[in-house]
Parts: sequence; C-alpha cells; structure tokens
Amino acid sequence: REVSGLAGLREDWQRMSRDPNGDIDFYLTVNQSQSEVQRPHVVCVKQGDAVRAILVARIDKRPLELALGYKKLSSPPLRFLSVVYGGVLGDVSEEVSSLLIGAVREALGKHEADVAFFHGVDDGCAFHQALRKVGSVFTRDFFPTLLRRWTVRLPASYEEFLKSRSSNTRHNVKRYSKKFQTAFEGQLEVRTVREPADVGTMLA
Repeated sequence: REVSGLAGLREDWQRMSRDPNGDIDFYLTVNQSQSEVQRPHVVCVKQGDAVRAILVARIDKRPLELALGYKKLSSPPLRFLSVVYGGVLGDVSEEVSSLLIGAVREALGKHEADVAFFHGVDDGCAFHQALRKVGSVFTRDFFPTLLRRWTVRLPASYEEFLKSRSSNTRHNVKRYSKKFQTAFEGQLEVRTVREPADVGTMLA
C-alpha cells in the first residue's frame, strides 16, 4: 500500500514482468503522474521466502462510465481497485489465482475500494477462469470489453510513423508528451544506446 514497501519486490517483479505496462518503473511513473491515483495496491504470494506471484494494482478515484444506447452516463467518483494491463505476474495456477482474487475481494469487503477493475486479462488462463467464478449476479461484469491487439510495420523514421497515424493520435502524442515533460520537469534525460554493454547503465 506504500511505495516504500515495493522496493523489496523489485528483483522478482522485473523477473516476472512480460508486458511494458506491468513494468515496475512504468507503474511507479504512472502512479506519480496521474492525479486520480491515490496509492499502490500490490499483492504478493510467497511460498517460504520465494515469491510465486504478484498482482499489480492501484487505487484510483474516477467516475464509472456507463453506456446506455448511444448515451454515455457517468457516476459520481468511485474508488477503483484497478489491476493494470500485464499486472498478473508469475505463477497463475488455479491455486494462486484464487489467493490473489481473494485478496482483492477482501480489500473490497474492507471498503478500501468500491469497484475492482481487471484490465487485459488473457481469456482462458487460470486467473481468468477463477475470476469468472466469483461474485454474484449483481457484482459481476457480464459484458466485458474485448481488447484487440494489433501489429504494425515500422517505417524508417519516427516522423514517417507519426504521419501514418490519425489526427487524433498525433494530437494525443503531443498532449501526453507535454504532460510528461511538465510532470518531470528538470528530471528528464534522453540517451541513445547502441551497445548491449550499455543497457545495464540505462537500467541502473
């Protein structure tokens, strides 16, 4: 629940992470830069001293958006326990999945959050199967959003790639770039690494 408590998980977290969204440094950066984020919420399952699994989530406060036909409605701000995309790390067996989901339900029961949101869970994995068995008809999402994953051929330059995107995407790239620079003013440094030996310096 505190950023300081995550340092001891860094090595195992980095070893288990398979998606950039679940990377520990990216996770901490988002937590720091997004005003709606209230605190980390990370669950760790251990067997003895060995870390078997990590559930990467955060508590954020925002409205719940509901679609009613062509209209979109928003609720008053709610506290979300949001499991990040790529945030189910390590052993996702049925046994461990049940423990992780049980910890989320416990947090809801203690009113640490109002809603649990699981982003980008792989359909058919043990964690997804365990998730479908919990909750009631009043609490379960029967119409989850399906995420499509796309591939693209990269052109020779960043400028060419940007030109191939929609005007809305180009606008958002500029917007988020300015937002990022404002949030980390005076802390940014751009480096180009071409030798494998220099990668360690970048990650240190």
